[in-house]
Amino acid sequence: MTARKISCSIRCLDKDTAETARTEMGEKAQTIVPYTCKISGQREEIVLISDAAAVDLEKKIDQVFSPLEAKIGAALSSAELCECDIAALIGVEETRVAASLDRMEQAELVQRRELHGMNYFTLADGTLKNALAGRLGA
Repeated sequence: MTARKISCSIRCLDKDTAETARTEMGEKAQTIVPYTCKISGQREEIVLISDAAAVDLEKKIDQVFSPLEAKIGAALSSAELCECDIAALIGVEETRVAASLDRMEQAELVQRRELHGMNYFTLADGTLKNALAGRLGA
């Protein structure tokens, strides 16, 4: 199976901003990353969780199949995000994020909508959304 490429023409989250947030998080379980969508102008505060917190969520929430998906779920618990911004936030290859999002969509954990030729994702209503809200204080 060939990895799906992300087709974003507009990148809203600067990779340097995300890298700074990951570095400054230190030993904390989570931090907030400021985000402004360049399409809507909407300002959000995105939840970014640490590697340790992602492993913990993976173990505690049945619907999460990997630490990467835990990080994606945490980010989507705070805002609708384009897949390229999720990749920038988490700091992993875009093809890995696209593959995880596709798996999560097939499992009905996330919902996709296309806007200006780009894929935006939200958490689907259900147990994952409720479990993350309880664990992240969202």
